[in-house]
Amino acid sequence: MIIKATIRGSGLILATGALAFGASGVLPSLLPANTIPTPFGNTLLLTGSILIILALPGMYARQAEAAGWLGLVGHVLLEVGMVPSVVYAAVPLFYPGINAPLDGSASTVADLLGTGWLLGMALTGVAILRARVYSRGTGILLLLAAVGFFFMFPLGDELPPIVAQLGIPIITLSFASALAWIGFSLWTSPREHDVAVGLEVSKPADIG
Repeated sequence: MIIKATIRGSGLILATGALAFGASGVLPSLLPANTIPTPFGNTLLLTGSILIILALPGMYARQAEAAGWLGLVGHVLLEVGMVPSVVYAAVPLFYPGINAPLDGSASTVADLLGTGWLLGMALTGVAILRARVYSRGTGILLLLAAVGFFFMFPLGDELPPIVAQLGIPIITLSFASALAWIGFSLWTSPREHDVAVGLEVSKPADIG
């Protein structure tokens, strides 16, 4: 019962975080181009990112055995790749006076973490399709988000403004929709026997 309640709770957290994350990605597209992110948008992004990070272990646990090493690697990369979103949203909220661009080392770290997020989405999407624990649609959405991220960000400065303004919300919504879908499924139908927690249930010793 404890495991079932934990997984169900993680589903609710994941769905809530995904909705906040998705809203933070759509909000900039409703504002004029080159508008500085609003405190409300940063709050949505920070809240959504933190909730997603907290809930991802429950999402992974549900399909851990079926997903194998691919699911584990994807889970770790997805967790690590969410860190830049937390930093990006937290800095202007708690240190509004800081608006300088990243220096060389910080930019390199951000690029590496962004690559981790890309690979995490792709590997998790493939793991979902292979494990068949969650709906195949969630895996496809994660793969679409990964493909969009792959083409969008290396060419971001060379793309027309309208493409950048629409591309980011589409990528964000694909990612957020997949996680919200998974979170809702965990919340509404948590199956304890699908969870691989790596614990052995002790049996009472035979008497006599």
